[in-house]
Amino acid sequence: MANPRAVARLYAETLLQVAEKHGGLDAAEDAAAWLDALADAAADPKVRAFLRAPTIEADAKRAALEAAVPGAPAWFGAFLRLLALKGRLAALPDLARTFRRLVEARRGRQPVELVFAAPPDEGSVEALRRRLEERLGHPVAPIVRIDPRVLGGVVVRVGDRRWDASVRRRLQELRRRLQTAAASAPGAR
Repeated sequence: MANPRAVARLYAETLLQVAEKHGGLDAAEDAAAWLDALADAAADPKVRAFLRAPTIEADAKRAALEAAVPGAPAWFGAFLRLLALKGRLAALPDLARTFRRLVEARRGRQPVELVFAAPPDEGSVEALRRRLEERLGHPVAPIVRIDPRVLGGVVVRVGDRRWDASVRRRLQELRRRLQTAAASAPGAR
């Protein structure tokens, strides 16, 4: 079985070449927005089951996805058809993230993944973007992802660096401290 990240990268690079051929980085930005919308839709369990169903034809899946991104040009529809025919629609979330990173890198902005428990307001994302640009010393492009397991706060990923200011991490740290204190308390086993 192929490595999902390698597959996502291959398709993302291909889409970037096609988008640039059909309108440059502006077309690539549009494609990134369409992929983000499709990845969000694919996060729904019913949609995911539909996309993975072997009994549903590739063209039916492509048509459903195209309906979710009205106004997308024919070249983007052809790309969706290729994904459907190759059975790669389940890779949409990884593909969307990888493609967004490639587009941002072409624009000279470093992609920064911000993981929240719930959708943040624009002001929070903008404030984080400014603080990260000050800290890193160059432009960044926030990519917001939602993961309820975070519970609250935010996890920031920049390249191979990670800053975890999530409620989940704080609770894990509190549990570790309590366990350490309980183990060293008088009368502990």
